[in-house]
Amino acid sequence: MITFSDELFEIDKSTEYDLSIQLRLDGFSFSVQAPSDGKVVFFRHFPFHLSSTTFLLRKIREITAEEPALQLNYRTVTVSLASPVCTLIPAPFFEAARPGLLLLHDTPATQTEEPLFGMMKNLDACFCFRAPARLVSYLRQTYQGCRIFHELMPQISHSTETEPGRKKLLLNLHPGYFHLFISEGGRVRLLNTFSLSNHDDLLYFLLSAAQVEEVGRERDTLLVSGNLEIDTPLHRMLGHYFPKTGLLHPIGGLSYLPEAVTGKAHLFFNLLNPAE
Repeated sequence: MITFSDELFEIDKSTEYDLSIQLRLDGFSFSVQAPSDGKVVFFRHFPFHLSSTTFLLRKIREITAEEPALQLNYRTVTVSLASPVCTLIPAPFFEAARPGLLLLHDTPATQTEEPLFGMMKNLDACFCFRAPARLVSYLRQTYQGCRIFHELMPQISHSTETEPGRKKLLLNLHPGYFHLFISEGGRVRLLNTFSLSNHDDLLYFLLSAAQVEEVGRERDTLLVSGNLEIDTPLHRMLGHYFPKTGLLHPIGGLSYLPEAVTGKAHLFFNLLNPAE
């Protein structure tokens, strides 16, 4: 577990702070930020390994019951959810009353899932995704007025390539799957989700997509987010095939945070740069 607490954080004045929560299959994290300067005054990360999003509700209930900072009222609350079922829809073709129908093609919906969506103005598109209905209901009841968004949304906004003739790849890693987003000149080239069981699967799908989208592996940039450790076999493999491989880092300076947090900023990006 990673913990950071600023000595100036006044927990009895929680209504003056903003709470940001991040839920993934490999961990639960949250941060408390001062709205005046956006500084993180409290941070905590609980690592675990779950096989499905259906188990997230039990885990967050256990953590909330044991964590006093999660039992308070805050000025605002944002929740970043990871979900393998997601897509981008051009804004002119999006119907807010029927977001679930847009996700039915490859993944039939169940009554236990709820469709969610959020507009991405920089792409003139709507990001649609599905999440466990009971988990969504619990979050809305516990943190009334909270905003729930897919964790890819702020990452895509931050990593979209705006220069014509150049492409940028965003590789978002999760246990058992990964998202790949490719952009060029401020436009979306690809957003897809791939299942994987090992690093060979990841490399095969990544290189195949790069070839189809005519990515210049010596020229274009690959940004990685998620649970990737530096100087590991996977990190070295990505750097071998994509020399311009980097980690997705937050926009603001975080020098006041401990290395345990800043060294894994690509994992906590949604906490340190919440969706606008």
